Amino acid sequence: MNMEKEWRKSINSVLHERMTSPLFGSFALSWLIWNWRIIYLTFFISEYRLGSITRIEYILEHYSDNLHLLWGPILSTIGLILIYPGISSGAYWINLQYKRLKRSIKQKIEKEQLLTIEESIEIRNSLTSSEERFANS
Repeated sequence: MNMEKEWRKSINSVLHERMTSPLFGSFALSWLIWNWRIIYLTFFISEYRLGSITRIEYILEHYSDNLHLLWGPILSTIGLILIYPGISSGAYWINLQYKRLKRSIKQKIEKEQLLTIEESIEIRNSLTSSEERFANS
């Protein structure tokens, strides 16, 4: 019984590690994109629309080449893993530049903005009280 629990735990650990791997996720996404027709045919097309052949026969006849099943997804995975970080970093850099531009525009506008009468009175009172404290020191 204990050995069975350890065996299940080991299998769960391996499956979790593989499922959360960026490589596996990229490959699964690539495979789904390359082979969306297989999934569509499997779940949404009834066999009477395919004529005299079954879904599996149709899929094997039309979509069982190595390009769609293996090489396309592998090359797409490599592309995703190598290119995506660069695109992501570029997008992050553009976002930072945009935030910096917004901050500089805001600072420029705030420097040119006139004070309200209440703000002017408050600043004048603060300056007067500071001058009085300085003179009394």
